[in-house]
Amino acid sequence: MHTHYSPDSEMSPEALVARCVEVGLDFIAVTDHNTIEGALAVRELAPFQVIIGEEVKSSGGQNT
Repeated sequence: MHTHYSPDSEMSPEALVARCVEVGLDFIAVTDHNTIEGALAVRELAPFQVIIGEEVKSSGGQNT
């Protein structure tokens, strides 16, 4: 999942946690683009486990 720390998401860490609680998720991974800031923020707020990840852009490969 992404937070507003990624350019393709407007979801705040608070809103993400609230939605996960609402739908009953108890374990998620947050993998924002080129940062772990959002994942760390979600982990601080969440009453469930959060995998800290990062979607890293590299010059060695490109999606087509």
